[in-house]
Amino acid sequence: MMEGFLNLTAADYIYAAITAFVATQLILVVSKFVKVVKITDSPQGGSREADRLMVIKKCMEMFPEATINFRGKVFTKGMKVRITTFQKRIIEGEIIGKKRDEHTLHYSGAAYYCP
Repeated sequence: MMEGFLNLTAADYIYAAITAFVATQLILVVSKFVKVVKITDSPQGGSREADRLMVIKKCMEMFPEATINFRGKVFTKGMKVRITTFQKRIIEGEIIGKKRDEHTLHYSGAAYYCP
């Protein structure tokens, strides 16, 4: 068996090394492609959207009041709002509602006191 290896030339060894390298690279590329296809085909995107809608539905049940009066302005459930805090931080969201007999405005998962 060793006689077969002794008869090989340097060109044969180089050809075998290049062939092994190309085969390895092809296997790696195919495995990465399969991994990407599995990630994009997974139902995570739809699941996240369903989870978000479920959370919004629960928030709407928790905060049933649809109309909110704040500093003379009337806000209704579903309105898009933009709030600037004292620290000049801008928060954008959607009005979810408020609890009955409470002065706290809830929107997009956050709560702010309404005097």
